[in-house]
Amino acid sequence: MLYLICILRIGIILLLIPASVHDLSDRKVPFVYLIAAGTISVSQVVVKCLSGGGRTAIITAALGILPGLAFCAIAWISKKIGMADGIIVSILGLSENYVCGIFVLCAGSILLSFISVVLLIMKKVDRGTKMPFVPFLEGGYVLWVIISATKGMSHV
Repeated sequence: MLYLICILRIGIILLLIPASVHDLSDRKVPFVYLIAAGTISVSQVVVKCLSGGGRTAIITAALGILPGLAFCAIAWISKKIGMADGIIVSILGLSENYVCGIFVLCAGSILLSFISVVLLIMKKVDRGTKMPFVPFLEGGYVLWVIISATKGMSHV
């Protein structure tokens, strides 16, 4: 089971690469990448359920969606951030847990902040420049996968 979960995690990471490229180039994430990543996330939940997780895996998956849904609500209300960002956080939370969703949001925000400060200092952007967020969410998820693997939390 652990190997299958690792393969599914790698699948999500690989799907987020072209989504990040699209977000960087035209500030839009094609829906096909969201559907494919969502399908992999649901597959991951099914694997966890069939390997003895049962009701706990379903509850964890349901709670995992909440940070992304909150982010989608903020995107809908403010119109300043993309809805795809919240959907991606929901997908990642579904496949892992709500802690992953929160971690990915925080790590992505910190990564974006560092890059933004560097670009501001280099005068490549100004304060009003819109920055893509999907690449930083992916960076946060890669960081989550590395930390969870090294800390022995791969089952989480």
